[in-house]
Formats: sequence, C-alpha cells, structure tokens
Amino acid sequence: MKQSESNLEKQCVHFARENGYISMKIEKNGHKGVPDRLFIGENRIYFIEFKKPGGGVVSKQQLFWNNLLKSNGIEAYFCDSFDKFKAILNH
Repeated sequence: MKQSESNLEKQCVHFARENGYISMKIEKNGHKGVPDRLFIGENRIYFIEFKKPGGGVVSKQQLFWNNLLKSNGIEAYFCDSFDKFKAILNH
C-alpha cells in the first residue's frame, strides 16, 4: 500500500518533534501554494511542502512560494519521502 501525503507529513512531524524541532501547520488564508508546514529548530527555520510519495505534482503557485522564500534566504523544500525529510533535517 502506498503512503499518502498526509501520512508522510504526520511521520515527518513526529520525527522532527522527537528531534527537538517545533512544527507548525501553516494557515493558507486564501493564498494558494503556501507550504504545508514551518519547522523551527536551533538556529534553523525552514518551510516544507509535502508531496504525495512517488508522484506529487508541484503547482505553479507552490513553485512561486518556494522561489520567493529561497530568494529571501529562507530554506524551503518539496518533500515526497521520509528519507528526503531526514536528509533535510540533518542538512
């Protein structure tokens, strides 16, 4: 059975919290494409847009937000696997 985006997100949030990160779900407030979550760790803040494992599609709005955040020196990622999330967290 394939993992859903929601289950991937829950697994990653649990892992992040176990490793001392704060995780907050981002309220969209009518803004399409805003990343799913904000993670805050010691001297580190980053945004994650979770995608369906093995086949999530990045929308134009999601790409816009990702590029906007990165152009302002903020870490922003698309994540479609638990291993990728762990790599981001340990980056």
